[in-house]
Amino acid sequence: MSEIIGEKLKRERFGQLLEMIGDGLLEYIALSEYYLGIEPKANEDNNKEGNNNTENNNPTQSITSLQFHKLNNNNYKSEQHLLLQNLQLYKLQYQRMVKLRKDYAGWRLKMERGGGDFMKNNFFNKFRKFLKKF
Repeated sequence: MSEIIGEKLKRERFGQLLEMIGDGLLEYIALSEYYLGIEPKANEDNNKEGNNNTENNNPTQSITSLQFHKLNNNNYKSEQHLLLQNLQLYKLQYQRMVKLRKDYAGWRLKMERGGGDFMKNNFFNKFRKFLKKF
């Protein structure tokens, strides 16, 4: 009985780990977009629905004005280019993480219902490949 409870706890903790990785990726994406002056799409939708006064709620205005006097600096341009590349990579990794979490949820449900063999399932191989891409 305690082995079954232990296995359920391990699966639950692993699910929490996947959520933490996904949350970390989202936080990095949000900070990168803020630094680059890119307004997230979620904010655009919120502004359309509830608040039509976007001038006061736009945090990218000050960032954009700060960027104008730095454009002549080559180091700043290369840093911005690298940040854009990383942002694209992390968005791709986040999409992969969402798919991986869905796969894990399906696998976990299957295991809790008593079906499926742990060794035949290739979920953990997918997870290892995902981690190698970092």
